[in-house]
Amino acid sequence: MNDKITNEISMMNSRKFNLTNYGKFPTLMVREFYEHKTAFLTVPLVIAGLFLLFAIGGLVTGQGEVMSVNGSHMTAAELLSMHANDTDIETVQRALSAAMMGVGGSVIFVLPFVILFPLLNSLYEERIERSYLFWKSMPVSDLQEVLSKLIFIVFAGPMILFAIASLLSFAIMLVLTPFMWANDLPLISVMWTQTPFITGWIGAAATYLVWALWALPIFGWILLASAYAPKAPLMFVVVPPIVVMLIEKMFLGTEWFDQAFVSRIGEKFGNTMASVLDMDKFQRGGVNFNVPSVGDAGQVLFASMADPSFWVGTAVAAAFVMGAVYMRRYKI
Repeated sequence: MNDKITNEISMMNSRKFNLTNYGKFPTLMVREFYEHKTAFLTVPLVIAGLFLLFAIGGLVTGQGEVMSVNGSHMTAAELLSMHANDTDIETVQRALSAAMMGVGGSVIFVLPFVILFPLLNSLYEERIERSYLFWKSMPVSDLQEVLSKLIFIVFAGPMILFAIASLLSFAIMLVLTPFMWANDLPLISVMWTQTPFITGWIGAAATYLVWALWALPIFGWILLASAYAPKAPLMFVVVPPIVVMLIEKMFLGTEWFDQAFVSRIGEKFGNTMASVLDMDKFQRGGVNFNVPSVGDAGQVLFASMADPSFWVGTAVAAAFVMGAVYMRRYKI
């Protein structure tokens, strides 16, 4: 029997994967976590651990460059010393916020990869390995199967990365505290009371979720390609849009499809943010950096819901998802 099917049966026979324990859909979400545990948990934890070790080594040797200010790199000691006697608490808070978000960014950097490849292989691998036969024998629908993959990989899984980024920022603060004591830098109280090392990442996570809703047609298309690609699913994700763009430009002389694609990646989301938020507060040069809050993300979400193009994209995404459900139900 296929090893993948054997593993699926073993998981479902264990108590924690019993459908009656959580309900059908939560159980599918738990299964997705265990299937993608390496991408969404192990790899980010390894990256966070390595970054923490490098940070400790940089602090001990005094050589660790933590960020760039006005184009020049600075060590942690130089950054903290620059603001040691600064009476502008807001400036200090922004400097520390920039440092903490930069630290956590080492984890978030892998986010595009841990979304793209699991989503790309989600329906393709189960078709190639024929493990879908096991789940077709279970009392779960194809729609539940497809939605569980989309929701976990695009929405739930990335929240693990944001949580790890927040923990990494917290760990860096723990490491910095004795360093600051040793160097007589009077910023400890400001660092622990003014730096949004947790709330900042919660706001970043909320902002990501709103962006993911804008980019949902892209994710839906990748899922559909995963469902129908006979081999090399990445090729089936990339080639058809390129062909459509070339045909449109050659015969119609327009770039509507190209512009629509770019707008879903980030343009519409960025314009919506700029229309409802004071963007100056996020970047005022150098290290004066704030992060979007949950409230900011909520404002962007409400503004997005008032935009007809947001709902057009959502409808397109729904069509792609239903196409993936159809392919899984009848074409494999």
